[in-house]
Amino acid sequence: MLGHFSPATMGRLFPLAGLGPLYTLSQVGLVLFMFVVGLDVRPEAIGGSAKTVVFTSMASIVASFVCGAVLARRLYPQFGSGSRLAFLLFLGTAVSITAFPVPARILADRKLTNTRAGTFAKSCARVDDVTAWCLLAIISVVARNSGGSMSLLLQFGLPAIYVLIMYFLVRPLLLILLLASAGPYDAQGRTAGNRAAKASGIRERSPYCCRSSLRGTVCGQASD
Repeated sequence: MLGHFSPATMGRLFPLAGLGPLYTLSQVGLVLFMFVVGLDVRPEAIGGSAKTVVFTSMASIVASFVCGAVLARRLYPQFGSGSRLAFLLFLGTAVSITAFPVPARILADRKLTNTRAGTFAKSCARVDDVTAWCLLAIISVVARNSGGSMSLLLQFGLPAIYVLIMYFLVRPLLLILLLASAGPYDAQGRTAGNRAAKASGIRERSPYCCRSSLRGTVCGQASD
């Protein structure tokens, strides 16, 4: 804002040659601050409120995103260029997302970091941050798309197909291989992989089950 209203004052206070080192120093300070914030992260403090955290975060994003999208429709004729959809998504995301260091700093200044309310707020901010990066990736694809709706469909559809194949096909197959190479049978006729899978909540004779916990795969690897 200072550079917009008074470029001369901006130039005297922040010479162009010094902006690079100043930016680097600010990034180092941000990294150190986020490291300190990460030291205070206690996931167990939320307990069974994970669904509430996600719901609260998504509700705050959706309401702000809709307002930003409505505003973007009004502003596009004056400020927009290129894809209208990309402009709408960008402005909606910019209005609805707050960078994680901002609420973290506010909570630290108010000495609320280690309180339950502070932990809940930081958890919501983390979900917001992950959502923001996903939205930015979508905006980037939409803005650079030049092949029409079919090309856009392929760019979103192929990654989705890849995720489904990895989760519903490759993951069970890897679990089968882990159980098959688990080692000799014990006195009760179970392999070490079966015992580990059963201890992790996976049905002993149902390696095809895709709803099993990811911990079963980890324990199966450990049993080898």
